[in-house]
Amino acid sequence: MAGSKRVRLSDRQDHHLLEALRRNHSPDPESLIERVRPLIQIPNSLVGLRPIAQNLGDLLPHVQELLPRNEGSGAIRDMREWHEAIGAIPDEDPLWSVATHLEHGIVSEGTVRAPLNGHVTSNPIWCALWFVHHEEAGDETETYRWTQAHLLAAHILLHLRGVRPRRQDHLSNASRAVRRSHQAEARWLMLKVRHVRENPQAFAETLLEIKEEAPPRKRGQRTDEPHTRLARDCGYLAEIMAVAHDLPFRAISERTRTGGSGGRGTGSKRPWDVMGPDHHGFWYHSDPRFLQSSWGTDEYRTNRHVPSEDHQNELLASGLAPEEYEVDEGAEITFEAILRHEPGEDQAPLDLKDLPPLGSIYARARSIGRRIAMESQRFRVELRRIRLTQLHRILQTLEAVFSEASVDGPHDEPASRREERNKRRETVLLAAIALVTGSPPDTVRRTQCVDGISQLPAEFKLAYNPGYRMWMRPYNPPPRHPLAQEERKQAIEHWPRVVFEDILGVGQHLNRMPYDRKTQHFTHNESTYEKLWDSHIVPRLEQAGVKRRWCQFKNLATIMPSWFAWAEEGQHLAPALLFGTDDPLARTHHFYTAWERGELARIYHEHLETALAGSGLDEERDHSYERLWNYRAPRTAIPESWTGNDRLPRAESISDLIAELSDRLHSQSPPHRRDAAGWLNAHNLMTAYTALGLTLAVGGRAIRTPVPDLSARHHATGTIALQEKDRSDGSHARLVVLPPEVIQQIEAYMEHLVVLFTTFPGLPTSLTCPATKHRDRSAYQSDQYELALRSTCFFLDAGDPGDPTTWVPVELTGRRLREECNRVLPAAWPLDNAGRHLLRSYLTAQGCPATIINTHLGHWSYGEEPWGAPSAFDPVRYRKAIRPYLDRLMQDIGYRVVAP
Repeated sequence: MAGSKRVRLSDRQDHHLLEALRRNHSPDPESLIERVRPLIQIPNSLVGLRPIAQNLGDLLPHVQELLPRNEGSGAIRDMREWHEAIGAIPDEDPLWSVATHLEHGIVSEGTVRAPLNGHVTSNPIWCALWFVHHEEAGDETETYRWTQAHLLAAHILLHLRGVRPRRQDHLSNASRAVRRSHQAEARWLMLKVRHVRENPQAFAETLLEIKEEAPPRKRGQRTDEPHTRLARDCGYLAEIMAVAHDLPFRAISERTRTGGSGGRGTGSKRPWDVMGPDHHGFWYHSDPRFLQSSWGTDEYRTNRHVPSEDHQNELLASGLAPEEYEVDEGAEITFEAILRHEPGEDQAPLDLKDLPPLGSIYARARSIGRRIAMESQRFRVELRRIRLTQLHRILQTLEAVFSEASVDGPHDEPASRREERNKRRETVLLAAIALVTGSPPDTVRRTQCVDGISQLPAEFKLAYNPGYRMWMRPYNPPPRHPLAQEERKQAIEHWPRVVFEDILGVGQHLNRMPYDRKTQHFTHNESTYEKLWDSHIVPRLEQAGVKRRWCQFKNLATIMPSWFAWAEEGQHLAPALLFGTDDPLARTHHFYTAWERGELARIYHEHLETALAGSGLDEERDHSYERLWNYRAPRTAIPESWTGNDRLPRAESISDLIAELSDRLHSQSPPHRRDAAGWLNAHNLMTAYTALGLTLAVGGRAIRTPVPDLSARHHATGTIALQEKDRSDGSHARLVVLPPEVIQQIEAYMEHLVVLFTTFPGLPTSLTCPATKHRDRSAYQSDQYELALRSTCFFLDAGDPGDPTTWVPVELTGRRLREECNRVLPAAWPLDNAGRHLLRSYLTAQGCPATIINTHLGHWSYGEEPWGAPSAFDPVRYRKAIRPYLDRLMQDIGYRVVAP
């Protein structure tokens, strides 16, 4: 074994641990490591292995108390087994001579520091477990152990539920709080939390209070005092715990992300569209730090609008993710792109006096902005989309090279030449898998071959089932506040994997390749394959007429996604799910769309067959060792199962809720026989039923008073105007088609309001509401306005239901609608915006065109605005296209007109 002096902190040591466990007769050590690895984030380097295993033994009793029995028992059992297995490895075992950092810290200049360099971001939980309190025993030591246990328990809950923190760096920041608090300087923190250390909610609330009391960073100050830094990090630990334990919590304030009052997320200090006289401010605006691209170049990007801090806190308290409400609303363009200036070594930087007139700059910027908008629309003739002739040449050339490399050489073929030929064959196979699965070559190298999902490791990126010729890739929904247990029961079961059949049979070649658990099927590193690709295969591709762009090794994974992404206008999510790509135009769709997995597999087959037409490769043939492509039409029926959005309410739960509300309304006494309490109950039921139908029909967002004026309907077209998304320019206002049942229900509700206000003339006819949206501020030019109650949905609260003088009108919000529904049928309406989740997924499952869905729900990005002035969108065709789907939805959930 290598001497400890030669070993780096980043070197892999997990194989040494496996050997040590086998020497110590540990049962099934491979399975044990794989089970525990995600629970405590074991790094391959195993830095700090022994002290962390010892510390874990002290923490497990606390962790066991913090985890729900129905969720954490298996994790506790696995960690205890791991702790005992590591502890049983004797001191004289060769494992401990591999590297000193497996047992000890790093001694430098008389001090000992943690051997965690390079791991605190990638393995934050593991690093937090290395530390012990500076005192060996005592009450503060016990409090520190509870602090570590809280972080570990929260991480385990998030892992078991498949939930991720709101932002990736929050977990490492929470770990930093735990690591820093072991020191004597952090005694104040241990004293602050010791009385609440066993209560997750009280512990988290105390941490958040500490964070909020920390002084803000002063202007120009680059670093904070250690006390302040620790206080800030306490907030991240509080948030991680809140998400894991489903605690009612407000968001951590991050002003670099949202500012204080909403708006652009760029963090710039001046408006982008301002330039003073004589080009004043040009150098500030041309600073490239402000123009990092999300569009694939450094020249421009979209400008995302994010909710205000107060709105984020309100959304999080309702269990919603603020990221659902972000949107691309504009484009930012560098001055170099506008002026066609490309600075280089032989070119001087721009001089202010050489700039063209500002009018010319503006015209050029507007032209580029228009081009960005066109690219967002993803027309089928998009130049970045691969052409079928190019694709066919690639497929045919790869098969030719593969066949040549698969033919055995003469019996006296030198071993070096045979090895080179096998490498060439492996390279083509790796490239082919990367092409058909849209996976980077390094991901393909680590492909897992399994006979069933039970063999899948805890973490993988691509897997293949040869028996069913099925590709599998993981899918985790966007990180959000977890649902309570009862609410999760009302959502469909979510499968964390996307599957599609290996139509071209390329995965079958993996069966004939040697397999090693460590190296998988592909035994060489990525650079070896890339060199062979460039030297042996690129010349063949270029000779066949393939453009240089599609010959590049790094672009293999983009070929199929480029064909799929432009196959259907507005359909951004299906390719993103199938190929695991991060498509900016699909970000919002991830939050609301659940896909039937068989339908996703059908889309893959349909688009791939279209691409193969005319290539000669779409004819069935038996699998052959010497043929790369072996087409076979799909034969595996995928049972009904859903992936994507994990918050899709069950249709049965919604139908039961509607039926129960309807029954209660029908059971009400006639208006002339009701007492005051009966009127109060009937009104709130009527409001809930009407708002429910409206929300389901339009996919309403969870905002205050989504429709201020129900009378503002266009009877001829059956539409109503909505502007729930808060934009100063009104760019997200839209016309929404209503099904006849909802239109008639609104009319019945308006008639109900007439009788209500006639029966109780002392009831207020208006409600003072905060003007939190541009929609209201622009209309009333004030921070508050009077909402007319005679033409909108509202609820009534009462100190005494029988005394109308105590009735208080309450604005319709997503949260209040959920509360009213839960009073009727608990947990049947699991989210404030459950209707939005149901409608998008229902329309998708029914085969409604993606552009129609995006238009109806307001899911469009910069350049896709269907109601914008330059749009060619046809509103008449939209109405005709969407109405049959809405009528079918109303029929399926049993929504009918009801009047009390």
